[in-house]
Amino acid sequence: MIGGFSKVAQDVPPYIMVDGNLARIAGLNKIGMVREGVEEDTRKVMKRAYKLLYYSGLSIEQALEAMERELPKSEELESFITFLRNSKSGICQKVLKQKR
Repeated sequence: MIGGFSKVAQDVPPYIMVDGNLARIAGLNKIGMVREGVEEDTRKVMKRAYKLLYYSGLSIEQALEAMERELPKSEELESFITFLRNSKSGICQKVLKQKR
């Protein structure tokens, strides 16, 4: 999901929401997954994949390896991993906390 008036310069992974100018991740699209009929167990797996990708401190490649090694297989996870592996322009990043 992409927020209104967002400038998207990099790929937006499946199940991820972005917002801003320049678009940055805004979270996991839990409501969209529910509407799509994604089972609760699979949504939990996708939340873990999201955290591995954006909050673990791992590189993208390391996060992908961890997803494949640690998480139960599902169609949604495979789609997520395939998208990340095939991204040519990079993926939208998280917002860095600004110092005040």
